[in-house]
Amino acid sequence: MKVVIRAGVALVLASTTALGGIRMWEGGGPKVKDGYRVYVDRLAGGLPTGCWGVTKHSTDEAVIVGDVWSAERCERTLAMHATKNGMGILDCVSAPLTQPQFDAMIVFAHNVGITAACASRAFALLEAGKTDEGCNA
Repeated sequence: MKVVIRAGVALVLASTTALGGIRMWEGGGPKVKDGYRVYVDRLAGGLPTGCWGVTKHSTDEAVIVGDVWSAERCERTLAMHATKNGMGILDCVSAPLTQPQFDAMIVFAHNVGITAACASRAFALLEAGKTDEGCNA
């Protein structure tokens, strides 16, 4: 577990809440006996996707339709990606955040990518100190 101190607050980069939020919104993909099968995500324009939204944009590993990833591999990759997104959020938002706000931003960045998240209206509102509006956006 990686923790950073930001504005006097300890933030967990890949908290169980952030990972749970990603799992809740993404689903795991087709579950098979040995893990999760990589599938074609039609909502993402046919992008090969596995394990709660893991794509070529969220890992250096090959994501090939039909491959089966073990639950352990999925968990490791998801935690690594959430940590990477957490670090990206810290780079583009200097406003103080609570752990629940930070977790929500990690889930958001997982879905749209850190570049799009940092350029979003939600992050601009957070940076302007309009925390409730930014989280609602």
